[in-house]
Amino acid sequence: MMSVDNVEDVVGRQFPGGEFTVERWMAYLWADATRNDDDAFRHEEAAKEVGADAQLVPPEFGMHIAMEGSGAGIEGALEGLDIDWESGVFHGEQSFTFHQPLVVGETYSVTGEVADVEQKEKFDILSLDYEATDTQGNPAFRTQTRIIITH
Repeated sequence: MMSVDNVEDVVGRQFPGGEFTVERWMAYLWADATRNDDDAFRHEEAAKEVGADAQLVPPEFGMHIAMEGSGAGIEGALEGLDIDWESGVFHGEQSFTFHQPLVVGETYSVTGEVADVEQKEKFDILSLDYEATDTQGNPAFRTQTRIIITH
């Protein structure tokens, strides 16, 4: 298992970056999976009734956009480190700052990096920061994933 002994090996590590386009079925499925009954997440007509230009995407789907769009999920971001992925990695926290509603059909460009490592006696906490912009280059959202890696 891993203990992050050499912090400079991971802090500041940039993810490859890339794009992610949200398809209609993704928003619909995510709304069902998260028990979000708002029709604006399922139908464009209902989204227009609340002032949106397109079917809305549940905000929590931003986590999926970030990880897929950054070109590296958590495993890819920490590639090369000796981690027991099956028994020693846990999702600790997710936070978001939204600059606009997420909408179906939009392609989001995502960048990310390992922002911080907190070393504890029996585990380490890694903070992974992601930034997403829309096709016009406007900020869409920022999210931080904190993961716990046991040693």
